[in-house]
Amino acid sequence: EPHMHRGSIYCLDWSPCGRVVATCSNDREVRATRVMGDDGSLRPTLFNKSRLVGTFEDTVRCVKFCRQSTGSGVHYLASCSGSSPTILVSDVWAGGKLAYKLTQPGAEGFIAIDTITTEPVLFGATPKEIVEFDMRMSGKKPVQAVL
Repeated sequence: EPHMHRGSIYCLDWSPCGRVVATCSNDREVRATRVMGDDGSLRPTLFNKSRLVGTFEDTVRCVKFCRQSTGSGVHYLASCSGSSPTILVSDVWAGGKLAYKLTQPGAEGFIAIDTITTEPVLFGATPKEIVEFDMRMSGKKPVQAVL
């Protein structure tokens, strides 16, 4: 039986390929589960369980797949907790390895994340501002700007 969350799920996002669903919960975990087998069946199949791809010190509020680079079919998974000024960006296809830790100094905590579907740009919303992280700088830390 697949290992799932031990608490309430707050958010989910489907990968662009439609085969992986990412979830976050008040158990402070971010998980990715492959739910479509090669035969098209809907069932948890990724490593025979969901894969833990991140943890926070508090409830995880939001998860969102984001493009790794322009024209790339590879996507990262971003997640945030309302009490942390940090967005964790993980490479789900590399076993959940942390790719970036995006921090906005002085922020109260990110409460939402969104992306531009066709571009490697990630937006994080705090209670007082929206921060843009430009992921186009391959191999370098994303450039950020407060909007």
